[in-house]
Amino acid sequence: MRIFVTGGSGFIGTHVIAEILDRFPGARILNVDLEKPKLAEHVSYWRQGDLMEWSSFAGEVIQFCPTHAIHMAARTDSDGVTLDDYKLNIIGCEHFMKAIKAANSVKRTIYYSTQYVVRAGKLPAQDREYRPVNLYGESKSRMEELIRSDVNHPGIWTIVRPTNIWGPWHPRYAKEFWLVVKKGHYMHPGGAPVMRAYGYVGNVAAYTLRIFDAPDEIVSGKTFYLGDPADDIRKWVTAFSLSLTGSKPISVPRFILRALALAGDAVRAAGMPFPLFTSRYKSMTQDYLVDMAPTISALGVGKYSLEEGVEETVKWLKSLGGIWLD
Repeated sequence: MRIFVTGGSGFIGTHVIAEILDRFPGARILNVDLEKPKLAEHVSYWRQGDLMEWSSFAGEVIQFCPTHAIHMAARTDSDGVTLDDYKLNIIGCEHFMKAIKAANSVKRTIYYSTQYVVRAGKLPAQDREYRPVNLYGESKSRMEELIRSDVNHPGIWTIVRPTNIWGPWHPRYAKEFWLVVKKGHYMHPGGAPVMRAYGYVGNVAAYTLRIFDAPDEIVSGKTFYLGDPADDIRKWVTAFSLSLTGSKPISVPRFILRALALAGDAVRAAGMPFPLFTSRYKSMTQDYLVDMAPTISALGVGKYSLEEGVEETVKWLKSLGGIWLD
């Protein structure tokens, strides 16, 4: 196997590279990314490259002559103000598709999309039913359409939609959610359970590589959500709270949290930090379900349990030093 990867230096990409090394130890790997890998042992597989620079990027792909490809490179934040801010997700995908066609060697390709192509609410009846959450989700829905509309795509392709993914090297949680929990400031909304589709990053990486092993008819032209089965997020929060503080999180009536969130909006508008605000309150109290049944049916259950994922994540947090060692 010769596995070509874009975005392999990112949060999920780091785990995907590690899973390749574990699952396919004889495989050749090429990770083209603007950023240097997070792990020293991954540097030998990395070439600094820009997906938007067509000529040099295509040259890397053609020279490597991959048999398998995983496209993860993307802008994933929600800060853009126009769709053009996410051109990497659309034009970049076009460049990737042209490059693997030019290589004329790829048998299987996996494209990373996002659950944000369909907002919370009614589950979509079919894969091309898009209701994007934001501009990021819109850019990924357009990316998906590029792939689905390409009748000359080489080999077998599969689209994956990661859910709310967590784990070591998460770009924000160590400075946001996990830090709030560590300080004992987290307050969980009382009342009915909040059902969310979260996913440990190790399970996402394992699912990704299982796609390469699956029979053609199981994965060809299919779309799979990647994560863990939806559950009450209280279980996830409690697992981290117990590991980081030794106690369960405080449960607070929702009307109080709502009032605090509104106050937080005002504080943040004045340029000062505040751990709770309206959008975070909404995230804490809104169900967001996806259909994981096809994924589990085709690819099996996750490789890691919640407890194993929390243990690995806390181990990584402690490796950061500072407050995490208190």
